[in-house]
Amino acid sequence: MTRNEKILSVAVGLLLFGLGMIYVMGKITTAFDVRNIQRSQLETTISSNRKLINKANRAGKRQEIYEMQSLPRDVHIGNSAYRAWLHKIARAARLDKIEVSYDSGLTRGDVLSELTFSLSGNGDLEQVTALLYEFHKADYLHQITKLDIEPARNSKQLTLRLTAEALSLSRAGNEPVLPERESDLLELPTLDDYVAVIVRRNALAPGNNPPRFTSADSQRLYLGKEGTIQLRARANDDDQELRFALLRHTIPNVDPTLDTKSGRIALEPDTEGEFEIVVEATDDGLPAKSVQQTIKVSVSNPPPPRVVEKKPVFDQAKFAFLTAIVEVNGKPKLWLSVRTTGQSLELGQGEEFSIGEVQGLVAKIHRKSAEVDLDGKRMLVRCGQNLREGQLIAAATKQPPATTVTEDSDTVANEGLDQVSEEISADEIPADEIPEDQIPDDL
Repeated sequence: MTRNEKILSVAVGLLLFGLGMIYVMGKITTAFDVRNIQRSQLETTISSNRKLINKANRAGKRQEIYEMQSLPRDVHIGNSAYRAWLHKIARAARLDKIEVSYDSGLTRGDVLSELTFSLSGNGDLEQVTALLYEFHKADYLHQITKLDIEPARNSKQLTLRLTAEALSLSRAGNEPVLPERESDLLELPTLDDYVAVIVRRNALAPGNNPPRFTSADSQRLYLGKEGTIQLRARANDDDQELRFALLRHTIPNVDPTLDTKSGRIALEPDTEGEFEIVVEATDDGLPAKSVQQTIKVSVSNPPPPRVVEKKPVFDQAKFAFLTAIVEVNGKPKLWLSVRTTGQSLELGQGEEFSIGEVQGLVAKIHRKSAEVDLDGKRMLVRCGQNLREGQLIAAATKQPPATTVTEDSDTVANEGLDQVSEEISADEIPADEIPEDQIPDDL
């Protein structure tokens, strides 16, 4: 072979070898792809089967629970057991005229039977609530399919009629008495919670709101003195009355008394210090609501008595002026003008008068002056002066002499001066000590 033929034959051989390798690799890759697809399908099948197994397990567990919740598998035993249980909860709710009956039964293949029962009885709303609570608290395969509640005739009670449906599974037990099972499906934990929501409220009005205290939360009392603490609270709903209660206190040696209606607490502490009183206000709503308040009580020594300054008394006598002396029917008269009130008084000798708080008496009348008794003193008041500007001449006498003074009677004037001198006592101003410029001209 020539050199070119050798080169050509080598190239052809390499080409055939490459094509063979490509073919072999294709086969191998295809086999791996098929294997991966089969593996994925098997994994999907395994996952589905596991889900079916888990579902079956859960169904089996539910089936076990259902069998425990079921009535006895024997329909006659289940009928008797469930009627006895209905009687039991009706008596526990204290219903009257209880009637329980078995209405019908329906068998669904060899899996289960549906039994229908009726229950009726009379009771108030709280008793009906108790019955329904006991029914729904029981963890059985049953339900109320019909419920009628209406007022009983000639009674304040209610008549309840209900229809209940219960299941009896073919694989359940066959005990003649239903086991006690409690459901966890109820929203509220106790019967009292349901009674508070259903019974103890006004069904025709919004829910009741608790009251609130408006009185001060601190009080001051004094040792040895009876003190009072006035409680004040306000209802948050209309037409409600409040009642107060004293729950506890920390004041030693004291037994406070409380008026529950007015909220007035009376007590007399004998120990100094800081104490607390806890009180409560309750309304009469449905249901009744309460609120508490803690009052801090500070007990200390009483403060010193307050000195009350007396207000000055307005003296009307300073504004009562002697304006004139006249003679009426031969008898002297004086005129007093009260400037604060605008009064004009015409007074004769021996007459009493009253000006505001001032009480006085006209003792003697001279030509241009008069002697007036004020505050137990006899004052000589001249025309133009007020009663307080008069000159003190003697102590007042209860019964002044009835002396008549006329303009031309010097004798009477002298006698009046003599009488004035005779009435001056040792502790009064003597007549001869009156300055000459202050002695009236008519004396």
